[in-house]
Amino acid sequence: MRSWGARVARKVRRRSSRGVVLCYHRVSGPRLDPARLDVPPALFAAHLAVLRAQAQPMPLAEFEAARRAGRLPARAVAVTFDDGYADNLYAALPLLEVNHVPATVFVTTCGVDAPGEFWWDVLARAVYAAHALPESLELNAEGNRFTWRLDEPAGAPLPGARAEDTRRPLYAALSAWLRPLSAAAQREAAAQLKAWSGTDDCAADAHRRLGVHELQTLARSSLIEIGSHSVTHPVLGQRSAAEQQTECADSRAALSQWLGAAPRFFAYPFGEGAAVGRRAESAVRAAGYEAAFTTDARAAWRWNRRTAVPRVEAQAWDGAEFARRLDAWFEA
Repeated sequence: MRSWGARVARKVRRRSSRGVVLCYHRVSGPRLDPARLDVPPALFAAHLAVLRAQAQPMPLAEFEAARRAGRLPARAVAVTFDDGYADNLYAALPLLEVNHVPATVFVTTCGVDAPGEFWWDVLARAVYAAHALPESLELNAEGNRFTWRLDEPAGAPLPGARAEDTRRPLYAALSAWLRPLSAAAQREAAAQLKAWSGTDDCAADAHRRLGVHELQTLARSSLIEIGSHSVTHPVLGQRSAAEQQTECADSRAALSQWLGAAPRFFAYPFGEGAAVGRRAESAVRAAGYEAAFTTDARAAWRWNRRTAVPRVEAQAWDGAEFARRLDAWFEA
């Protein structure tokens, strides 16, 4: 039997106002996307139409203030983007403007004005190269070794099979190996992956990151707020206390210099489980952020900690599926 306290807590939660913070990454069109970061423009437009008709989109700052006060309006939603892709300016912003929906863009500062791609985009292009891959792979980055023997179906697609299905085991293994490495080791491994797969050094258009002037243009929009997504996009909770503090403070300092104002909000890279943790939350507070956001897929409400506000990641769903999921998040 449930304790009296548990029953009361359940009733309080049921009656408390809740809202949903949505997390996007890219709005750049259909393509091979093993990490499921892309939402094509047509589908993103459908999501925005659903939000206008069936929810109440709010700037993240207003959402957060209302959440803390326990006064979120019915079906409140805040839209966010992670990483700092250039298409947030060129593809997402025009659709946000048409639909009058505000958004917060969390920027990984090492990518601003930097050539090339994030390691996960290098990885996707390398593993899913159109040609048959070499039979084996050996990587060594700062003493971290990865070896793989490509047997069918992990190497070349079988007749009638899709490359994204047959090569997924290799992609998943490499992603798990790369994620906890240092930024320097990730760059070293990415260079080896490009050489192994024969992919070029040029960033794909969909993977290009914001330049400083583009970031400043984006920040000038009345619909956009810029937040921090760390310096190098590490699994923050697995870094030392000093590294966590550097990632939080230095990214805030860089954005302050470029934009003339310090960002108020932080989003944890990778966003859940070991990527967060109490030491990371302490680093966020020490750096001066007002709130920080996870990717713990549930609605937000009054009693979430300011340094661990949940978000849900949106994917390339059509409007009907997005509306169904939005209802489920509100009702869960």
